[in-house]
Order: sequence, then structure tokens, then C-alpha cells
Amino acid sequence: MGKIIYILQLLVLPLAMSCASAQTNNMDTLKEQLRLLQLPQDFEFEKDTTGFSKFKNSKFYAKNGDVYTIDGNNIHLIDFNNDGLKDIVYQEKRPYTATVLFANNGKDFLEIWNGPGQPVCITQAENTTISVYSSHVGCIEIILLFEVTVGVENKITEDLLSYHHNTLLKKLDYNFKQKVVTGILRATPIEDNTETEDPCTGEQRLGNQIRTIENQKITVIKDKGDWLMVVYKNKNNSIITWIRNK
Repeated sequence: MGKIIYILQLLVLPLAMSCASAQTNNMDTLKEQLRLLQLPQDFEFEKDTTGFSKFKNSKFYAKNGDVYTIDGNNIHLIDFNNDGLKDIVYQEKRPYTATVLFANNGKDFLEIWNGPGQPVCITQAENTTISVYSSHVGCIEIILLFEVTVGVENKITEDLLSYHHNTLLKKLDYNFKQKVVTGILRATPIEDNTETEDPCTGEQRLGNQIRTIENQKITVIKDKGDWLMVVYKNKNNSIITWIRNK
């Protein structure tokens, strides 16, 4: 829950479907991310548990030293750091759906990343990228797509694409264009500045406002006349949102 609250603060500032191959440019990557965000709600990533019985005596350590109890039906075996040992992508379902990455050290498994949601795609090239999707739950109004890349010696790079659940992804224009804009980013294509209380944090917020930007580059993914649906990126965090078309 702590990671989700942190993400909310950032915003204010077979059915077997194969993953696309490693993307060659940012626009291809964005198209693939949008595809993953629009998967059916009942989508289940096809897991490979082959060989898990070999690790029945292994322990699975969390970052704080606690030992996980693993459900063998919710694991996917893969060598995600290219060291010749099978590592584990684990889908935890209690009390909320979460994904945990465990690296194999030759004897036991050590947690190297965890976050809300379920794995929906794994792409292997020079490094391995695990895509993790999290729908909005309870008072959490944000939908998340983590792109977690595991490199040599388990170095983690995390990119996040997110949007408010009222920002509906329909009839997108995949002929993306970039422009520099100034204005207010909003969850929906209307001007709503009503003062309300955030149901999760208790902080005050103004209607559907997300944040104000000035002379910032955005990528347009849908043109709706007076409004543009755009992707705004700030370092490794991107949000899908609406802005007035001026």
C-alpha cells in the first residue's frame, strides 16, 4: 500500500497472448504499453512452473529477512538475470494481488522487487523486462503498468505508466505526435475545479486536476477537438491524461 500512496503523490505533482519483441524506439514501446493496458480484465499470463519441484527445500526471503510461503501454482520460472539459474516471478494474491521477483542465489531465493498487480508480459533480450498491471482497488483510483527491467547482478530499472480509471482508453490514435504545451492536466475532458477530499490520503484536491505543466513535451494519443488525450513523462514516471487543445 505504501508504494501505491507514493505513486498517488507523484501524480499530483492459452488466453495466452505473447508479448511483443523488444521494442526499438519509444513510440513502439508506448504502443505496446497501451496494448497491455487494454487487455481483457480476465487475462491471465501463462506461467511456466517446469522444474519448481527442484526448489522444494529452498527458502524465499523478503527484503526485510522474512520468509515467504510460496504457492507453487502462482510462480513463473525464468532466468531473468542471465546467470544460468532459474529465477521466479511470483504472483501473490493475499490480501491484494501483487508481484514479487525472486533471484536465485544457487541455494535460496532473494526478493529484488515487489509491487501491486499481476504480470502480463515478459520480454527477454539483453535484459529481461517484466510488465506488471494493477487495476484500481478500493479508494485507489489509479491504474498502473510497471515496466521492471532486470539487468546484470539484479540491477532494477523501473518505469511506470499510469492513469485515472475515469480516463478511458478508447479509440486511440496510434499516429502519435509530440508537441510542447502549457496547461492543466486532467483525468477527464471537462473543466472540474470542485474542491474535494482524496479518499485515500485525505488531502484536498481540485476536481479532476492532476497537475499544471508549463512548456512541457507531451505525446498526443487521441484528438477530441477541444481536448487532447496525452502521455506526459517526468523521468521514469508517465501519466495518461487530458489537456485543453489550444
